[in-house]
Amino acid sequence: MTKILAILAATLLALPAAEGATAGKGQGMHRGQIRQHLLEKFDADKDGKLSEAERAAAKQACKEKVDTDNDGKVSEAERDAARAALSARLKEKHPELFAKIDKDGDGTISRDEGQAARTWLRQHRGQHGKGAKAD
Repeated sequence: MTKILAILAATLLALPAAEGATAGKGQGMHRGQIRQHLLEKFDADKDGKLSEAERAAAKQACKEKVDTDNDGKVSEAERDAARAALSARLKEKHPELFAKIDKDGDGTISRDEGQAARTWLRQHRGQHGKGAKAD
């Protein structure tokens, strides 16, 4: 997982279900709300952005959230469990987006499907700006 995706995954996994449903007709949090949540949780100096140290703290929090056996390492099984939890949350909150990413229709987002979605997003952000939406 990329650093940002890892932080986002940890944030989404850490959010109470009710909090995730506060935005727009129960569709989950919008990017601005996720950013705000990250700032509230990790912006220790309250300057409105995450410094390298604050990003490191967010990354560590993610690692701790995913490292369920607390051995200091994220195993493949722990990574798979985090991916499955994030897939389930995405499927519940954004079923249309989930269906577009889940190319093989098996009900889960595989590592390859996730990578393909990240690649697509990077390409479209470059062409259409940061606010690009899925077709």
